[in-house]
Amino acid sequence: MCYKHKDFANLAYGLCSVTSLGRFDPTKGGHLILWELGIVVEFPPSSTILLMSALVSHSNTTIEKNKTRYSVAHYIAGALFRWAKNGFQKTEELYNSIPRSTCENLEFLDSFLWEYGLSLLPTFPVRAVI
Repeated sequence: MCYKHKDFANLAYGLCSVTSLGRFDPTKGGHLILWELGIVVEFPPSSTILLMSALVSHSNTTIEKNKTRYSVAHYIAGALFRWAKNGFQKTEELYNSIPRSTCENLEFLDSFLWEYGLSLLPTFPVRAVI
């Protein structure tokens, strides 16, 4: 079981895949909870979900005694993207190698990265069901 958390070190707009494995009854436990979305999902063994684990708090529920459940998670480390964006160096090294005015411009541009991340996400038409 994992407790409610966000994976802050992951790329904020990156997708994390989580696969459920084991032998348990998914109607009796092992549910995935996506807190901000207000969703509880039956998550049977061999199921995989993609989620933005840095932005959405998530956890799962316990399973029955004498049953087993495992999770396999794949994620995207945000630090790798920052390193590549910085010319394959740490942010501190980049900022120490350029004029202060350029650093201020980079910091300003970085404040819009969330908009870039949102632009990468697919959108789906939503129909109201009455």
